Amino acid sequence: MPIGRDHHWYLLKAAKYDPMAQYFKYIDPVQHIAYYQKYLLCLNQAFQMMRTNNQVPSAARNGKQAKIRLFHGSPDAGPKQKRNPSKAVKGSLFLNSRAQEG
Repeated sequence: MPIGRDHHWYLLKAAKYDPMAQYFKYIDPVQHIAYYQKYLLCLNQAFQMMRTNNQVPSAARNGKQAKIRLFHGSPDAGPKQKRNPSKAVKGSLFLNSRAQEG
């Protein structure tokens, strides 16, 4: 994280990008989307820093955050689990339902 960039800095940047996004809303849709994405990025970063007391979590700095997706499509089938290649969850209760049937 660059020095001097706390959640106030990101909120000020978001406040700068929002009027620009609103200005280009009906004039140039491409510019509107670009500024709106910058606005959302700064806003999300500010809220994340407020939740973590102005610190970026160490996993986010290293790019090693765990990602898990659960899908439960049918009431009869168990949930299916997909995760990233690194083993972040050990001893998970959710297994592949086909492996349980066999």
